[in-house]
Amino acid sequence: MWRKDVSRYVIRWYESGSKRERSTGTDDYQRAVEAFSAYLAEQPIASGPSRADQLQIADVLTMYLRDRQGHVADIERLAYAASPLIAWWGERTVDAIRGNTCRAYTAARVKAGRKESTARKELSTLQAAINHAHREGTLIEPRAVTLPPKPPAKERWLTRSEAARMLWAARVSPHAVTFIRIALETGARHRAILGLRFVENVQGGWIDLERRQIHFNPAGRRQTKKRRTGVPISESLARHLAHVRNVNRSYAIEWKGDPVASVRKTIAAAVRRAGIDHMTPHTFRHTAITWACQRGLDPFKVTGYFGVSMEVLQSTYLHHHPDHLRSVVQRGSGTGSGT
Repeated sequence: MWRKDVSRYVIRWYESGSKRERSTGTDDYQRAVEAFSAYLAEQPIASGPSRADQLQIADVLTMYLRDRQGHVADIERLAYAASPLIAWWGERTVDAIRGNTCRAYTAARVKAGRKESTARKELSTLQAAINHAHREGTLIEPRAVTLPPKPPAKERWLTRSEAARMLWAARVSPHAVTFIRIALETGARHRAILGLRFVENVQGGWIDLERRQIHFNPAGRRQTKKRRTGVPISESLARHLAHVRNVNRSYAIEWKGDPVASVRKTIAAAVRRAGIDHMTPHTFRHTAITWACQRGLDPFKVTGYFGVSMEVLQSTYLHHHPDHLRSVVQRGSGTGSGT
């Protein structure tokens, strides 16, 4: 699902090798998601059980998208990944998935201007869809998808000075300032912040100013591996959000009275004005967790507050902690004293 122009979301898919489009008739993200959900429900899906040479890859992906609704925070993200997969694999069946074809897919995506890491995410979605079809009994035997090498962990994070420059550069777009302040304090993901409202709801998270808390998990939504958490916020951020509530209609992040679907372009413009190195909205999450580690916070509290696994914290962030490997120094090697 994509925005075709400034006024409408459209649903795009591929049929017999040709691209098709259907307008959702709305520029509202939540209504567009509902239209996309209705579209998925209309699609005929093979019930199986089927062999790998009997089941089309497009059917596997469509079934996965349909069944994951209500279980993932951002169904559009999966749709973005599935679309190029369906376009490239076409009407081929699951038995066409081999090491050489997966590598050919990656090469085609790189040639089209996409990063190898993007191809990896897309092929990971294909693997998840195949695993799902196997668990559901639609696909008799599982199939392994060959992924490109995992890229090294991103180390880009903002210094305090850079963060201040970003806030100053974003002042021409108040909604961007609000986004940055929430992101730097909570480390929440892009989509989770954009979905925040000032009242409890089932579509997105909500801000409780009375208790100075932000609940990123929608009411009634099951927790996923993205681990959207409820966190306390500072008095300073609470005062800022109280002002925003008096100006906006419903959402914390609005532009001219409407919810914002993405702040990527706005943030990119602020990056240019601030004169700092390339960064994305996700850099704010990386920055928030890095700052927490630099302050020497308990790693278990960091995982709870930011909703990050201990495995990721150890591999990506803990080297910023002032006590990182301190126990090794304290234990010593037996040669540094008493000789």
